[in-house]
Amino acid sequence: MVRFIGSTPTRYFTESIRDFVAQVGKTRFLITGRLSGSLGIEAAIMHYGLDVSSGIPHIHKQVWTVPKGSGSPKAYFDLPGFSLYGDFALVVKMADDLHQSWRPPTSRARYCSDKIVRRTIKCAIAFCLYTVGIPGIYYGTEQGFDGSGGSHSYLRESMLGGPLEHSDLETDISLIAQTRFTRRYRTCVVFALRARRYDVATNICDKFRVKALTLVSIIAWSRILDDEELICVISTDDEATQTAWVTIDSTDIYLESLSVECVCSSDEGLEGKRFPIEDRNGKAVRLTADPGHYAIYRRV
Repeated sequence: MVRFIGSTPTRYFTESIRDFVAQVGKTRFLITGRLSGSLGIEAAIMHYGLDVSSGIPHIHKQVWTVPKGSGSPKAYFDLPGFSLYGDFALVVKMADDLHQSWRPPTSRARYCSDKIVRRTIKCAIAFCLYTVGIPGIYYGTEQGFDGSGGSHSYLRESMLGGPLEHSDLETDISLIAQTRFTRRYRTCVVFALRARRYDVATNICDKFRVKALTLVSIIAWSRILDDEELICVISTDDEATQTAWVTIDSTDIYLESLSVECVCSSDEGLEGKRFPIEDRNGKAVRLTADPGHYAIYRRV
């Protein structure tokens, strides 16, 4: 792990250590580092010589804001490197982190500190695990820690301050992670299916609401591996059920698919249900999400 070192000595170290591990016969050796400030994904690869990078502020910001409805999903999926075999796959991302350097020093806050939208934390975790990159969970997120204030200490709440109690959130995290790995998501290619976009929201969603400078609706995207497409859906609305027409891939390999089936959801009653695919904007399916819920569908 490389921290608190400038780009030149870090590059020297990474090149030297790679030469060494090659001489001892290691073929898989990842060097990770935490970047901060205004550096982007490219800096981790080009200037620092890292294999994996964490702490890139604008990425953490998107993971923190998009599930709440205060960030643009288009801005997230349009991030540089978010493409086939792109550098984004080598980035660690999480909703909470120990610095939150993208916010003013006097305003640090955990995801759940916002009492109004804290119900969307499940969606934030699903958003993190089901998009390209290496998902991470900063300690305390799984317990719904809600610290906020003008110091890092509000982010670094103690894990050992009292008994660790089981919570429904931990169960959801386990379910999300289990589904991710059993379905081989780690090697999938991501592309965004903009079920919600700020400029055309009225043409896509049956309804949407603007609340406290946030747009609450459904966000959907696809993960594709070979001939399998899975549609991931989260709702940024913590109060009302949302419904939207979600555009899906319409290439020849999917012509025989007539519907999608829910394979994983925070709403257990949704699992196993099927929804027909219709000829709208190519191919589309009408999906519904309860407040603060997520779901994953596969084509059948």
